[in-house]
Amino acid sequence: MIWKKYLPITIACLLTGFLLSTALQNQSAGQEDPEIVQNKTLIDIIDNLEAETNILETSITDLRNEIEEIQKKEAPDRDQIVQMQDKIDQLELYSGRSDVNGPGITIELDDNLAGAEAAKSKNPGLYNPEEFIVHDKNILYLVSALRGQAEAISVNNQRIVSTSDIRCVGTVIMVNSSRLAPPFQIKAIGDPDRLEAAVKNCEEYDYLKSKDMPFSLIKGEDVSILAYKGSNTVNFAQPVKVEKGDS
Repeated sequence: MIWKKYLPITIACLLTGFLLSTALQNQSAGQEDPEIVQNKTLIDIIDNLEAETNILETSITDLRNEIEEIQKKEAPDRDQIVQMQDKIDQLELYSGRSDVNGPGITIELDDNLAGAEAAKSKNPGLYNPEEFIVHDKNILYLVSALRGQAEAISVNNQRIVSTSDIRCVGTVIMVNSSRLAPPFQIKAIGDPDRLEAAVKNCEEYDYLKSKDMPFSLIKGEDVSILAYKGSNTVNFAQPVKVEKGDS
């Protein structure tokens, strides 16, 4: 009969222990690794930037269409419209705002997955995954080598213009505020031989080859590059007013 006396206390203790265990598990699940939390925050920021960029690109396209319609309706001189449109087309060409095609080169660059697996299996203690992936600086150096010879450049269909940025946010490479993932395709329009020489004569090419990064360069006569669709915000630069008589 003694065990009946302590039965309620035993049950209460078991229930209390179960509730405490459940609470601790929930608390542990809620305490995520700081690095994971930081990466999630960065991903949220990137998602917001991409959404804003898409809205801006749509707005720019709509405004262009409205301007063209107004010009067609209000301009009295058809020849004047044609001349204005030709000037607009030229400005868009020089600023990277139009699709272009012509002779050039296409570079394919990817992470060294095979090398990473081999290094990890051979010596896990010394394995460093950073040594086997493409970084923002690798793309930046290749683009810089091409700038002197190319008339148009793109990275994964992101047109490179004067305001383009190539940077790393966490583990993500960003170009024009857009996320890029390997494999990376760099296109350049210009003299194919000179473009090829510009790449193969730069130090970054030798570095990537020494790391056994999957790399290919193909010359072609019909390379297509899409237009830049981002915004060109000018906050500080102002045009210089030239007075009459100044040369």
